[in-house]
Amino acid sequence: NGTGIFRLAARLYSEDGYDVHPFGQDEQVQPGNIQNPDPRAGSGLAYDEARAAVNLRNVENVVVMGFSWGGGATFYLMRRLELAAAGRLPGENLQRPLGVPFTAYIDTIQHGQDGRRREFPWLPPAETRRPALSQFHVTYYQQADQGIFVQIRGAPTVGADLNRDVNNPAIDPPRTLVHTDIDDSDQVLGGVRRDFMNRQVRR
Repeated sequence: NGTGIFRLAARLYSEDGYDVHPFGQDEQVQPGNIQNPDPRAGSGLAYDEARAAVNLRNVENVVVMGFSWGGGATFYLMRRLELAAAGRLPGENLQRPLGVPFTAYIDTIQHGQDGRRREFPWLPPAETRRPALSQFHVTYYQQADQGIFVQIRGAPTVGADLNRDVNNPAIDPPRTLVHTDIDDSDQVLGGVRRDFMNRQVRR
């Protein structure tokens, strides 16, 4: 139901001691037309927080994770941070190097896309592009969703360090996870957390 990623954020903060800032995908500018995206795509509260962390608090590492449209928002957030790091956004430059040791998608859909203009409108397009700057990227996805009105299915990320179809083999047996419950699975959230902790990201 979309709240699991926030439970993971709370655990990384309360148990693991990381500085965590959860944001909703609706707090970020959507790309609109994928072929000709809005030049503001990726801007918003998460982007402002990342820039402030680097420029004002001397943060060296930023980690970004997202579920569904939030994963799609992750792609555009990282692309905008890449442009800022390269000095290609006047007035938005990063004043020190930015490390991105880990990113994660959970059943990610292209940000803002619902499939209404596609040949098969009941199949919103999965986000399969690896986030820019990511040094290690994992994707957990399912392709079993059989929704009555819309089927929402993730897909492997091109060039990911780990792609995991959570139903093949089943990560949470005997359940078959679909889009509405994949991010509420403790096994999925635990897998993402384990992958992240294995990277030994400095606090």
